Amino acid sequence: MIRLLNKSLLFLFLLYISLSGQQYLWPTSASYALTSSFCEYRPGHYHAAIDIKTWNREGYPIYAVEDGSIYRVWVSPFGYGKVLYLQMKDGQRAVYAHLQKFNKLIERRVFEHQLKNKRYTVQFYPNEIHVKKGDVIGYTGKTGIGSPHLHFEIRDSRDRPVNPLFYYNQVTDNIPPIIQSLMVIPAGRASTVNGSYLPKSYSVIKKNHNNYYLKDAIPVNGRVGLAFECYDMADGVYNKYAHYKAELYVEEHKVFHSQYDILDYDLTSLVDIDIYFPAKAWFNRVYNKLYIEPFNKLEFYDRSLGNGIIQSDSIKNFTLIVSDFKGNKSYLHGRLQADIHLNLQMSVLKQIDSSIILSVCLPNKIKELTFSGFSKDKSWQNLDYFEFLKPLQAANRYNTLIKAKTGKGNMDSLMCTVVDHAGKTGKVKVALQNAVNDCQGNYSITNTGRALVVQGRNINYKHGMFLSCKNRFVNHRIQPVFRDNRFESVIGADNFQDDTLRVLFGINSKAYLDTTIHLKSFYPDSAMSYSAFNGEVVFDAGAGTFYDTMLVSFNRIPTDSVADKTVVLSPMICMTSNPQVFRNKAQLTVKLRDHSFNERQIGIYEPQLNGKWEFSSGQIDNLNNTISFKINKIGNYIAAADTIPPLIDFLPLSVKQPSDKQPWLHLTAVDKQSGIGSDKNILITIDDQFVIPEWDYEEDKIKCRSYWPLAKGEHVLKALISDQCGNTTKKIFKFILN
Repeated sequence: MIRLLNKSLLFLFLLYISLSGQQYLWPTSASYALTSSFCEYRPGHYHAAIDIKTWNREGYPIYAVEDGSIYRVWVSPFGYGKVLYLQMKDGQRAVYAHLQKFNKLIERRVFEHQLKNKRYTVQFYPNEIHVKKGDVIGYTGKTGIGSPHLHFEIRDSRDRPVNPLFYYNQVTDNIPPIIQSLMVIPAGRASTVNGSYLPKSYSVIKKNHNNYYLKDAIPVNGRVGLAFECYDMADGVYNKYAHYKAELYVEEHKVFHSQYDILDYDLTSLVDIDIYFPAKAWFNRVYNKLYIEPFNKLEFYDRSLGNGIIQSDSIKNFTLIVSDFKGNKSYLHGRLQADIHLNLQMSVLKQIDSSIILSVCLPNKIKELTFSGFSKDKSWQNLDYFEFLKPLQAANRYNTLIKAKTGKGNMDSLMCTVVDHAGKTGKVKVALQNAVNDCQGNYSITNTGRALVVQGRNINYKHGMFLSCKNRFVNHRIQPVFRDNRFESVIGADNFQDDTLRVLFGINSKAYLDTTIHLKSFYPDSAMSYSAFNGEVVFDAGAGTFYDTMLVSFNRIPTDSVADKTVVLSPMICMTSNPQVFRNKAQLTVKLRDHSFNERQIGIYEPQLNGKWEFSSGQIDNLNNTISFKINKIGNYIAAADTIPPLIDFLPLSVKQPSDKQPWLHLTAVDKQSGIGSDKNILITIDDQFVIPEWDYEEDKIKCRSYWPLAKGEHVLKALISDQCGNTTKKIFKFILN
């Protein structure tokens, strides 16, 4: 009933738009082209607007799209920069962001507030400023974050962003979305894709302008989910956009539908749940999921269709339909098939002269069964004789003992080939006593969040091979299942009740992989505290911190007390896991080295890929000599002291400016460690009178001008700038006006 009500409300909303939508004026004269679309992915949030192209230039006028009043004015160095909120007569709001400036009336109001507060950042609600449709209310720019463009939103009466293209048809788009690849993701602990417990991506083949297909059927076992990578384009420009709608059909039955019409700001952080986040975190690739997890509360889906998870119990043909807002569609056709390999297991129990006793696990319905052997001086040859010694039939598999005649010669490998009742072929190999012991292959351990996947490659199976995991609470062996010359095994989160887990792989008593992992399992509904390295690191996660089970490993890397002129006060604390966003923040506490620094100078830093360190303040405990701070993601963290003040420089006036009575004055302000952080840390005066500093934090630049005419002659500019740790630089610059 609730689902039907939501559909009815959406239908009425869309009907209202169709009847009244074209009343809105296009918001700028810059262009009818877009640089970004509604609900595109942004780190940690959805893009709540369309971005209108301004050709990398500033100063195009923006218009009131409807009669109304200026509801809100906000100026900030960050985010939206200079932004206007227009309350329209129909109850909805239009939002214009990254503006260069406002019209003269609004500019005057902004200046008054800035002067009163002695700060560039201001926010106020001047409901008495009324505007008519078509009035110029500002000019496009690049304030805040990003290059020049107009960020334009329409919000409904509940302040929810609505796709602005509902109200406009000026954008020309005859290009269907471009589908790039498909990812298949195991959705259960025993589920696999092409024999692996890890997700796998597949390239697609383009048949014509909007039809794509997969070259081969994808072998899967258990429950799996699909995700796709794509982008959209429009006529006349090269920008890439997000898709608008996705539909998944399995055997002609729709199992998933998503559509981006309205965004609830309270749920925007779930953007990292809507996509397959590890692919974004590791490879900067956005895969949109075609399934819904229990913790996903977003409202873009038709939940009456189920959760979109596919059970791979037979051949499943599927079609993905991806649409843009203009109705252009692209189609991806593929096939999933049950993976017979995972129902095949074989091990050698006894080998005597020319006979061998095998333990074999087969599908319960087989059409053909053959055994073949291989030696280095020969190719694979079928064995002449084998017999069943002890059959045991289960619900979906067939366990048996088989005696096979290997004949004379140095046979070092044996292969079992099965054709099932549907005609699918599976193979499994084992190494025999004559084989060279080549267990020294390639090993890896992958954290999937819920479990560890241990992989071995370039290894021939031999009887007696084992995989074991040990700590104070568990000590058990796992039989590795081989596929050709590789194996994968899963160690679940329930094995990590202790701080460490020792993982071994070998044959008989010899280990070829022996590693100890510092891991802790955290669960979504449990409050947990974990202490590592004799209390030097404490991680506190309250109930509801995580969306899903999370295995987190903790390591520390020793550091010099001074690294690259930075005073380091702790080792580098390295937390790793399968990338997953937090639902709520957790707390990390780190032991500090002995020091004599001011508390304000000490902070936590997270190294970034670009080589910079991202600063966070923390709570100092002088008694225990620790710093505690909040984190919302797994990463690497280090405590350090910032003792270096910002660097300030004055840029010379241009040739034309010395005759200007109110010239723009430009400075650079750089702080490479904790950063300036806020315009509250910037104070600029000209001839000892406060002036408003317009700070561009992306370019480390500040510009300012007097709000009174300057006389000819020498003038003095004073800059007092602090960083987030309280280190302050004061500079005095002189300039001359002719």
